[in-house]
Amino acid sequence: MLSLSISSKPCIPERRQAVDPNVPRSKVCEICGAPGGEHGELLEGHVVASGKTKHICPICHHCLHLDYAGMKKSGRIIWLPEVSQETLNLLSLAMFLVVLKSAPEGDGPDELLVHAKNLYGTFRKRAEHVEVALGANVPAMERLGPKSNLSEPQHIASLMAYAKKTTGMSERLMAERVQGLRFLPNPNYFSRYTDAVGKIVDAAYPVSTWMALVSEFREAEKARLDAMPDESFDAQGIAQFAEPMEEDMPTEPDTAPEPA
Repeated sequence: MLSLSISSKPCIPERRQAVDPNVPRSKVCEICGAPGGEHGELLEGHVVASGKTKHICPICHHCLHLDYAGMKKSGRIIWLPEVSQETLNLLSLAMFLVVLKSAPEGDGPDELLVHAKNLYGTFRKRAEHVEVALGANVPAMERLGPKSNLSEPQHIASLMAYAKKTTGMSERLMAERVQGLRFLPNPNYFSRYTDAVGKIVDAAYPVSTWMALVSEFREAEKARLDAMPDESFDAQGIAQFAEPMEEDMPTEPDTAPEPA
């Protein structure tokens, strides 16, 4: 399962190796299954613990280098424990493709486009859960910016770097601590990847197959919010992540990823 992490291996997102069409290579992301091109040319190399390289899509790669994602402002951290990061990445790509392939304005309402924008807005609103939970551990006078900064990838990456430095927390334990936190990609940042994928898929690309999921999720979300006390925001899980990292939190990770 894909979990948020910070740079610890000698690779960074957006570094693509030369692709030799004569050498077999995955044509889909080896994490989420997103399209990677005829020869896997849209995928990026990520060094795993064994020293081997996995070829993954740009969105998955940013999840594994949250410090880099924060530096590039390529997304936001949300609280979405009921949807896996892999599923969220595929849903996001599908939503981006819907916007890319939507009918021009004036051609009548595009129901799929409306659903895509509404779903992304629903996911985006989940950043408030992170901001409320983490904001409780940071007095208002100590915050150097708006509360929205608390759901920036850079802030979460800083907390993770601080925890690793001060407690020696293992990757496995860190993955458990950030369980439920998800990276929501910024459509503008990943537009080049979306454009490239849009050129290799046809009108039958199954972006419509998640319509049922969209409706079910949004109905469940509305029911959950209606039943939830105003103060709740599902904060318990997020607050537990931040508990041992309340003091002297750096604004940036101690180390930056090294180029491959």
